[in-house]
Amino acid sequence: NRPLIAAEPSCAGKMPFPMQPGDRGPCSTAAVDAATQYLTAIAAQEVFDERGRVVGHALARALDVSPLQIAKAARLSGRGLRNNPTSPRLQETGRKIAALIARLDHLLGSRRSTLIWLKSPRAELHDRSPLDAVIGRDFESVETLVHALATSRR
Repeated sequence: NRPLIAAEPSCAGKMPFPMQPGDRGPCSTAAVDAATQYLTAIAAQEVFDERGRVVGHALARALDVSPLQIAKAARLSGRGLRNNPTSPRLQETGRKIAALIARLDHLLGSRRSTLIWLKSPRAELHDRSPLDAVIGRDFESVETLVHALATSRR
């Protein structure tokens, strides 16, 4: 399972989407760092704190779900997320979700459209919604759907 992170322009075309933080591929470490900074700049900014950490309740608000759903996605207890809303265990999953939100906002044009898309059951996901798949940590299936959506809009 790999996160949805857009590479910065100098890497575009050199690296298949998605790219994972720390992956060097044909890009330099500086390019990877720039891509991570780019993610923080564009990926649903409201979910990050001033130190660039994903905040559980802010991510829940951005997705219009309960914090318990975010805790489940990060494999945390509800109490664990409440006690530590920037838990290290939340960060990888939270960044994947923040990048997904940003990509869908861009493709669909608004957060409202993103939420409708994320919450609508899909036959390709056996009548689960993409959001349910993400909460169940099935990012790969959702990435496939997002890629198909992006391809169909070109």
